[in-house]
Amino acid sequence: MHIQRNKDFNGRVGFEAIAHNLPHGVIVDNVGLSGLLIVEGQTERQFFLTAADWVPEQTRVFHLRSKEEGGQATWPIILHVRKK
Repeated sequence: MHIQRNKDFNGRVGFEAIAHNLPHGVIVDNVGLSGLLIVEGQTERQFFLTAADWVPEQTRVFHLRSKEEGGQATWPIILHVRKK
């Protein structure tokens, strides 16, 4: 994930721990207690999704929403769940 910061804001940007519209059985794997964070001064964060073995193959669009004022959301993210 990559964010574009406003000139006057260099603080922490938090995203909700649960991505909206993820299929049942798919989780964001590297979420901390405060959700997904992009720390002060950084503009990128890599996150990982894990699907349970029983989740069927599918393609789904989801997004993450910021906890910051205004609750801005990411562009749609396309998820392809595929069996090994």
